[in-house]
This record gives sequence, C-alpha cells and structure tokens, in this order.
Amino acid sequence: MKINKIDREFVEQYKLTINSQQINDFFKSNNPKDQIRNKLPARLDDFVRIILYFNFIDRKKNIFTKRELPLIEIPVYERHFWDNEKESLNKMLWALYRRDFELDFVQETAKKPNTQIQTKFFDDQREILLFSEGLDSVAAATEFEEATLVHVVKSRFTGSHIDKLNELFPGRKIEKITFIPSSGKISKLPPDTGISNSRGLIFLGLSSIHLHLNKSNTLISGENGLMMRNPPLFEGSKPTRTMNPEFVRSMQELLTHIYDEEIHIKTPYINKTKKEVLEIARGNLKEKFDFAIRESHSCFSQQPQGNKTKMCGRCYACILRTISIQALQGYDNSEYEGSPFSEEFKDGKGIVNVMDLMRFSKGVLQKKLPYAAKKIVDSDEDLFRRFAEEVVTTIRRIPEKSDYLIVESRRHFF
Repeated sequence: MKINKIDREFVEQYKLTINSQQINDFFKSNNPKDQIRNKLPARLDDFVRIILYFNFIDRKKNIFTKRELPLIEIPVYERHFWDNEKESLNKMLWALYRRDFELDFVQETAKKPNTQIQTKFFDDQREILLFSEGLDSVAAATEFEEATLVHVVKSRFTGSHIDKLNELFPGRKIEKITFIPSSGKISKLPPDTGISNSRGLIFLGLSSIHLHLNKSNTLISGENGLMMRNPPLFEGSKPTRTMNPEFVRSMQELLTHIYDEEIHIKTPYINKTKKEVLEIARGNLKEKFDFAIRESHSCFSQQPQGNKTKMCGRCYACILRTISIQALQGYDNSEYEGSPFSEEFKDGKGIVNVMDLMRFSKGVLQKKLPYAAKKIVDSDEDLFRRFAEEVVTTIRRIPEKSDYLIVESRRHFF
C-alpha cells in the first residue's frame, strides 16, 4: 500500500507551529509566578503535540479521502514511551476515524521540559469537568458541584457565552484553554468548523492536562448519549465519531498509561437523551433555567464570535436542541437565525435535516434501519426509542410547521 507521508516539513508549509512554547501558553496561569503552568512535563507536552497534529490532519480533509495509509511523523521528547504506546494510540484513533495510521515518532532535540509526571493525586479525588457553551455541560455542572470547570476555546472563537453562563455558578472559576494552532500567524489551514472528528480529541485531550495541573484523576464529560453515539441519520451519511464510547474508553486507557495512574473519564449522561439531561438542569437551576437556555450555544455552523452571534437553527445540533427544549417545556426561548420547521422546502438545509431526523425516528420505532444506523441503535435500543418518541411527539405539536412539513409529518408519524 502506498504511504502518504505527513512529516514536519509538510506541516510547516501550512504555517502550523507545534512547539513547546506555544503548548505552554495554553496553560499559563493569570499569576506569572505560578511556574507549574509555564512548563508541562515532557510526556504531556508530547501528548498535546500529537493532538494538534491530528487536528491539523483532520482539517486537511484531502488526507482522509485518499486510500493511501498516512505515515505521520510526530516530534516528541519521550520517544521510547510513545513507541510503546503506538498500539494504544492507534486504537483510540481508529475509534475516531475508522481507518489505520502509521505513526512514526521522531526524537525532539530541543531542551526537554521537566520529564516527571505528577502521579500523586489528592486523596479527595478532585474532578475536572469539561465545560462547553452548551446545555449538557451546564447540567453536569449543576450535579458535580465540586468539580473544576475547564473550557477549551477552539481556534479563533472567543467563547463569549462562557462568562454569562458562569453567572449560574457564582464563586466557581472556569479555567480556559485558548487553542490557536497557527500561533497568531497567517495559516493556510482551512477554517475550523468545530464538527471534525478531532473535536473530542481536542476537548478531552487538552482538558486532561488539567489532571496534572489540578492533581486530579477524573475527567467528566456531560455529553448526552445520542450525541456521543451520533448515528447516521440516513444511509451513506458519515457522522463524526467525536465522543463515541469506544473512543472515550481508549482515551481513558491511554491517559492511564501517560500518568501511570488510574485515570477515569466519567460520562454520566451516556444513557440519557438531551431532553432527559435538560430535565436535570431545570430541576437544579429552577428559575435560572430560562437564563441558561438564552445564554448557551449549541450550533455547529455558527461558532460564537461575540455576543451578537446567533445559532443558525438549521444544523443538526440546533434542531436536536430545539426539539429537546420544546419536548421538555413546550417552547424554546433560544435565539436562532431561522426555524427549520417553517422555512420553505426549496431553501434546503434546515427542512432536509428535519426530514432526515423524522425518517430516522420512524426507522427506530419500526425497527427498520440501514445496517450502520441499526448497529449503533442496537447498543442502547431503549435510549433511541425514547429519543424517537420525543421527536415524533414534539414535531407533531409544533404550530409553525411549513405546509410541506405538515404533510410529511403526517405521512411519517400518523
């Protein structure tokens, strides 16, 4: 098989800098005297570099459309360790991409960071919670009240909703990691849409560094079970595998090896629909729940770049969000650019996505799904049945449906 080589020269031509100084900058404390955040141990420095390489490769989608086996050269400090971890790392990457990679770790000759990994964690088992701008992580923050909140700001996006959401948790600091691969320089990289397979690798991987910084051994993700499994809604679609359970298990195994300590990744909502997760948030936030809905952001198409950025309302993330909120309380006070239920069919995107979701839900309830979707649904039939019933019930009672959607919903659901 021909090998498509991706080496340091290939990366550098796209002006992607992956060096220790840039990596250290992600984790600097506001206090310049806090030296532990200015230098990561070599193994963790290496881990961040590996994450960034795969995010870079993911954004160069032409790499994934070729049949050739990519040979990826990654400069590391602890080459012996990573050579021994190739199998574990490949298992994790296979769970994300469903394809093989040939990894070649190149010894870095620059001055090494501190080489020791901190393995003596606190006895009270302090936890790290991955805190995004969405409602699932808000719900998790209401349940894990002692967890340290960590937010990864992807690429150029500002994370503008985070400060507002922090008002829900007075006294709790949110640690931020600003992830900018080009290090402020003009890059030839394509825009980062936030929906790549490497999304989970970036979020979980960078947040896991805080296990070292906060002397913790537990990382929590609040993502709901449907989005974790992310089944294809129609035959031939290729949804991302950004947080699928297989990947999470592999990541936990790799982190355990890196730290030489038992590391845990908790996914408390793996068996819950988004509506069921929102029930938890509403029960804990009470009168503040409406505020959480207004200030949170779930869109995959419109990344938040300021307080004026609205969710598109038409991508799958927006549609799942509004259906779940309306299934819970009968209305949705979120701001979207448009409604996928009332737009004309000729407009395309939103109504087509709704139709895909309707057909998928019908297939779940009638147990008639394409092989790829059926395999995922079979992993938790009860979860997907509850979700499909939420979709059916909610779309039936939405008053502002277009004429086309009224006809189609009757054809599918009545």
